[in-house]
Amino acid sequence: MRQSATAVSRGWHAKRLGSGRGVVYGSKHDRGWLFCHRFSKGDGDTVNTDRFRTVALAFSMAVILACDLGSSGLGATQHSQAKPILETIEWTDIWVTNANRNDLPRVLFLGDSITRGYFKSAEKQLGGQANCARYTTSAFIAHQDFLDGLKIILDRYDFDVIHINNGLHGWDYTEEEYRNGFPPLIKLLKEHAPGATLIWAMTTPIRQRGSSGKLKEESTERVRQRNQIAAEFVKRNHFETSALFSLVIDHPEYFGSGGVHFNAKGIGVQGKYVAGVVRQALKSRASEAAAPAAQVD
Repeated sequence: MRQSATAVSRGWHAKRLGSGRGVVYGSKHDRGWLFCHRFSKGDGDTVNTDRFRTVALAFSMAVILACDLGSSGLGATQHSQAKPILETIEWTDIWVTNANRNDLPRVLFLGDSITRGYFKSAEKQLGGQANCARYTTSAFIAHQDFLDGLKIILDRYDFDVIHINNGLHGWDYTEEEYRNGFPPLIKLLKEHAPGATLIWAMTTPIRQRGSSGKLKEESTERVRQRNQIAAEFVKRNHFETSALFSLVIDHPEYFGSGGVHFNAKGIGVQGKYVAGVVRQALKSRASEAAAPAAQVD
């Protein structure tokens, strides 16, 4: 397999994904692995990176660079940051569909593995109506790496709608620390995506492992507290709401055996619902954009 000189020089390693249809690039650094996928149209072991249209690799390299600069002090923010509380596995996944096209509104799904789960379903539902992207990560809302990665994406693309789901990671943080994560996030969104419609998804409940379907009460109570905190900022900053908690709370049949993630039925329900919320936001934006033109006529 042929790797790009840039990837090699930055310490990236390539691995075939199978079926001859792509490679995954990953880079190991002190905050975990960052991956991005790059696909070619042809088969075979030789990968010509010049043929790729996606900018995902450049994106992930930029995230690595931002992290490197941050750790060296060169890219530090003006306010000091406490050392983040890391989980056993830290991960980030960036996916931009039709990165080289601007023929449709662009939608960003920002979140965690729950978001990554329903992304394909929502993207399919929005086919022909929007170009969809995802930035999914294990990073807690107050984690500076989360904000750094988001800034890179927002500076690269103009998003019409941003659907945000962040609340199921960072259990070693307090709810007060969760609250404190909102102002920097909102400030970043207003500065780097000032024209976007912002939608906050309420964090989904957690059930006990196995087939009982019973709620994991202590964890779900913390989810409720985080949703209450989010609701305060949603109201104050005029976000729209994606009611994922109420969508699934009475449906244990939507959950997988692990109690956190969803089975195919649950993913389908979420994807359809989320796509509907985004679709309505796009319609509202189109109506608002058409209103001045109608008045002129």
